Amino acid sequence: MDAKLIVMIAVVAVVAAGGATAAVVISNNNNSSGSDTIDDASQVAAAFSKNYTGFFGADFYLQDGASKEAAKAYYPNGSTSGYGADSNYLSFKVFEKSSEAKSEFDTNKADYEPKIGTTIMGAQVKGTYVKASLDDAIGYYNNFNMGTPSVYIYYTGYKENLFFESYISLKNTSIQDESEITKLSESICNAIKNPVSTDQAKKYVAPTPTPTPTPTYTGVALRCYNYTDNAKLYGNYNSEYSVTSASTAMDATLETSDSEYYITIKVLPGGGAATQYETDAAAINDKIGQSVMGDTYHEITENTGADAGTGYYYNGTMGGGVKVYDYVCYKGSYYAHVHLRSNDTITAESAASLALSVIAAIS
Repeated sequence: MDAKLIVMIAVVAVVAAGGATAAVVISNNNNSSGSDTIDDASQVAAAFSKNYTGFFGADFYLQDGASKEAAKAYYPNGSTSGYGADSNYLSFKVFEKSSEAKSEFDTNKADYEPKIGTTIMGAQVKGTYVKASLDDAIGYYNNFNMGTPSVYIYYTGYKENLFFESYISLKNTSIQDESEITKLSESICNAIKNPVSTDQAKKYVAPTPTPTPTPTYTGVALRCYNYTDNAKLYGNYNSEYSVTSASTAMDATLETSDSEYYITIKVLPGGGAATQYETDAAAINDKIGQSVMGDTYHEITENTGADAGTGYYYNGTMGGGVKVYDYVCYKGSYYAHVHLRSNDTITAESAASLALSVIAAIS
């Protein structure tokens, strides 16, 4: 950016016979180091956002909350799969003195240099000292392939009293030579030299998500799907339940992703529902009163509205404090079995409420 120009005009009048003489002196008075100072990081980041598009990202967006002291240009790439940052970025920070920016850079440099030449993810880390017209810069990058050609780069530097650092991760590409790093460095220099107002920067607008269509279910698959809110209520140890792909109109299950907790509803005509109930109820009744994980199996007797229904619950104090409902019932040819885990202490009242919700699902 332009140095502050202080114009000093000294007029010296010399009275002499026949006229006067005037002298004008113009002095370019910069900061104490004799060079330009950068006073607004947000305008530098805005300039980079406005003008850079290339190998390291088509669009960099100015971060919300950017200030004169610190600002970031970034883009959400969604390609790092948990390694490093979820967004590629360049962050800029303004200091009062150039020596402070250099000190910040020197700290990063001391961290970067030992990584150059090491092997990470089966590939050798390479160093770069490309700096264009920056006062100094250093970076390291790694072209690796863990099933997909990928690259990441850390690049840092400073110019006068402005320090920057960056992290960029890309998939399906690699850095073949330093030409793209040179372009990046030159773009940073241009942004420092030609800052712009923040309203000229690109601003990220998240895309509107495409609504997930409601699946079309019939029969007991629909009944299971309609039980989702109750499953999340009573089985709030988990937050996601879905109808299994194998579910049909006659035999369906709504379950957690690990298949540990579920409600199954079946249509079993010709007395089949009663037979299934008798088998499962006998297994449940054998457990009532027995010890389990620091508690006992407590009986659930509520069966209003069903031909029959029974179950148990317990509030374990061992193994992480597991709290579980297990309930079976049938009505006509409809049979249901629910097995859910709760984060909350189960009471006789909540167990009875659960039983009624299952009966309602087959009624």
